[in-house]
Amino acid sequence: MSSSEIENINDQLTKVRAAINELFVIGNSLFSTNNGGGANYVKDQNTILEAKKNKLLDISKRQQSDINRYNRDFIDTKPEIIENKRFHVLEDYTLVFLCISYLFMLLVGLHTYVFHSDEPFTTALFKGLLYAFILTMLSGMMLYYIS
Repeated sequence: MSSSEIENINDQLTKVRAAINELFVIGNSLFSTNNGGGANYVKDQNTILEAKKNKLLDISKRQQSDINRYNRDFIDTKPEIIENKRFHVLEDYTLVFLCISYLFMLLVGLHTYVFHSDEPFTTALFKGLLYAFILTMLSGMMLYYIS
């Protein structure tokens, strides 16, 4: 072996020792017990990222509930957050009002039909109820296919 080859090997060994020492310093700074180093940094980053994740999940839930609320035909103007999995028929006061109005219309129509009919009372009542049932089914089917 020539002296240049020995110097070349010594330079390579010096570079490898320097790299190993640098890795030891990085490892000591990450896992040393006296200053916490990287372990505390990783723990702090984990806490920050968990907080960001929870904040984004809350925003996502709020936006999803807004989408669910605004997709309905009849909207309550309450500013509260509506959960995703609740059934919202009873909260729609407009829908309840429309159902009560429809029932009142059926009762008035039934009353008018029974008292202006030439048939006996019970026959007119049953025919009127049958007509009301048919009207309800037809209007329900029309509303189903329209919406």
